[in-house]
Amino acid sequence: ANLDKHYTNLSKFGVPVIVCLNQFSTDTVMELEIFQKHCMEKGYNYTISNAYTLGSQGALELANKVVEEGISQFNYLYDSNDTIPNKIYKICTEIYGASKVNYTDKALEIISVIEKNEMSNLPICVAKTQYSFSDDKDKVGVPENFEVTVQGVEINLGAGFITVLLGSIVTMPGLNRNPNYERIDVVDGDIVNLS
Repeated sequence: ANLDKHYTNLSKFGVPVIVCLNQFSTDTVMELEIFQKHCMEKGYNYTISNAYTLGSQGALELANKVVEEGISQFNYLYDSNDTIPNKIYKICTEIYGASKVNYTDKALEIISVIEKNEMSNLPICVAKTQYSFSDDKDKVGVPENFEVTVQGVEINLGAGFITVLLGSIVTMPGLNRNPNYERIDVVDGDIVNLS
């Protein structure tokens, strides 16, 4: 369900979509067959990459597929001159599947300042949990009929975009549930598990 939702979302931007499975040694033959069968049934252009173990050689098939697609024209989901709330609504409803967007007073205040300073034409970058299409990490899969809350808004003039903070989010590089730093230790005077 997640793959299909991402594929549908990416298709809205006017660019060709290639599904790539990063293969790991722990992937079973059955898992790979399920992936391939699903992609074929859906008509997805797909490949399997072994770049994780083989480096650049393992990504050649993916690279060739990208080259075959040629040049495309990226289109935003929204009109850049639209209001900030309209752009946020379009992203949250069409990409994430939300039924409603709520705002904190703080977020509305910042949006008002950005609009008064005529900077609302900047693109929107949404920061939210990586574990769900919603702003709730526990709503896994492809949830439906949910609301999201804009907790804050930040303007990044140097980068040229507006960051919208959905739910309880910390704006720092994302880490997986068990980041590698948890395995680093000192054993008999040697540091272990640095890589």
